[in-house]
Amino acid sequence: MANDTLFKRADLTVEMLLNEIQSGTTGLPELQRPFVWPDSKVRDLLNSMLKGYPIGFVITWESPNAIKAKQIGQVDHAYQNPNKLIIDGQQRLTSLFAVFKDVKVVDSDYRSKTITISFNPLTCLCEVWNASIAKSGEWISDISPELNSGEAYKTVMAYTKRLEESRAKNGLPVTDEEKALIFKNISRLFDLGKYLIPTLDITSEADEEDVAQIFVAINSGGTKLNESDFILTLISVHWNDGRKMIEEFCEDTKKHNSQGRPDICNPILDLDPSDVIRASMAFGFKRARLRYAYKLLHGADFDKKGAISEELRDQRFEQFRDFLSKTLDRANFAEFLKCVASAGYVKKELIGSKTNIVYAYAFYLIGKYEYGLSATELRKTISKLVFVLTLSARYVGSFESRMEQDMANLPSEKNYEQFKAYFDRIAEQSLTSDFFSIALIGTDGLETTGTKSPAFLGYIASQNILDTRVLFSKPPISTVTLYSEWTNGTRKSVEVHHIFPKAYLRKKLNLTQKQYNQVANYAFIEWADNMDISEDAPSDYYPNQIKGLAEEEVKKMEAQHGLPEGWHLMSYADFLSARRKLMAGIIKQGYEKICALAE
Repeated sequence: MANDTLFKRADLTVEMLLNEIQSGTTGLPELQRPFVWPDSKVRDLLNSMLKGYPIGFVITWESPNAIKAKQIGQVDHAYQNPNKLIIDGQQRLTSLFAVFKDVKVVDSDYRSKTITISFNPLTCLCEVWNASIAKSGEWISDISPELNSGEAYKTVMAYTKRLEESRAKNGLPVTDEEKALIFKNISRLFDLGKYLIPTLDITSEADEEDVAQIFVAINSGGTKLNESDFILTLISVHWNDGRKMIEEFCEDTKKHNSQGRPDICNPILDLDPSDVIRASMAFGFKRARLRYAYKLLHGADFDKKGAISEELRDQRFEQFRDFLSKTLDRANFAEFLKCVASAGYVKKELIGSKTNIVYAYAFYLIGKYEYGLSATELRKTISKLVFVLTLSARYVGSFESRMEQDMANLPSEKNYEQFKAYFDRIAEQSLTSDFFSIALIGTDGLETTGTKSPAFLGYIASQNILDTRVLFSKPPISTVTLYSEWTNGTRKSVEVHHIFPKAYLRKKLNLTQKQYNQVANYAFIEWADNMDISEDAPSDYYPNQIKGLAEEEVKKMEAQHGLPEGWHLMSYADFLSARRKLMAGIIKQGYEKICALAE
């Protein structure tokens, strides 16, 4: 379809746009995660407008989904069925609506929020309200009631009178020049309602893919709309409580709530709405391609070339409610986190790609509700699966087709033996003997500077599984203990240590950052020991670090950290080569232990 039939320019003034929102003819579908700018950004927006600077496009969409779209602001609307939806400009228009219409808006925590902006008519500048401004005679403390009244002259007279009274206390007048400036600048403030905003109207002929492409082409901030945005839009339109449930759940994974909901704040996994959508769609509809998942929820009849059916939409939304309720079940999520921790990934910093974990959660839910697995059976199977998916980076890159294939091949017999055997086969395919002996020690594995590489994170997870002693710790303490949040004070309890100190390698051997920051040169030790080692050569600091330890204790500690015998006397190149092989061996030991626990 030609672009001239998909959208048109229809530049509107601020006043026209805000009146459309207030009347309800233009609605807000919340294609972007809803939140109101901090007051400082609203101030900056208004100051830019006062100076005549451009503030970017607003994009609206004439969509058949507009029927139930959510409105901006806590006000009644004359029209219950908006004709257009705002898909870009939400933050700007919500902020302007709150200021110009003098209404409260709802922030990302679903709490009422008042945006209070002050204005200085002598400098023609806006500022965020504060106590100092409130005491000053030179400021209009809150411009919202003034702008909402529309009475510029009355505002000029009232402000001038207050300024004269304030100046009189110090025996100072308000000059004629200042009065003229006051009139000019307050008029400029009120004239912001006439500020012209470039507006792009996308017609109802455009589908979601067209909208996404236009959005990317226009949006100067680099923001992109994706399939999860459109699914969240559908949920907002047809089931707004569902959108709220998703966002509350995600918020609660990141911080403790005070509303009495069961606590799921944790150190392992933060979720975003798109993660919840992925897990729910994979679990319920066996869809990893969110484009198809959107069409499915939209009511597409795939037997009739995607024709939209309201009956199918309602039916699938009813199914989705059930799938989502199980995904958001806090007991399910808490039990799944135990599986992740059992796989050695005890902290979010150890999870390189969240997609692997999100899809592991989908398989957890499938195992529980479709295969009837017990908590013990789930722990065994899913812990191993988390380790395999994360180490092999199975769902990284172009992962959607692989995930859908894995779901399509799930065994038809719904029992533990078949479920376990299926994922055992995936593990055998992903982690072959060549993987441990060749891939892990090469450039796709441990020959890297990337501390977020699957191989290095898998090495740390394996040390946690094997209950490894922190290098040089006296008395011994395990790595998994020091990864726990409660052990951290003003600095992290366990720190990355360059076994061959980087200052030593840089100054003595003239090595580059890429050479001394190899992950095979890293170990995690207590920060106090890290301070003690400083820039010393291994041959100098090592004897001091093992002083007081028995020979067998030293050998065990070295083996747990992949340190070759006599490593402190080796050349740096020989050390890296030998240690990569030993680190790969530790990863294999961790895998073998988790396999044994899964039997």
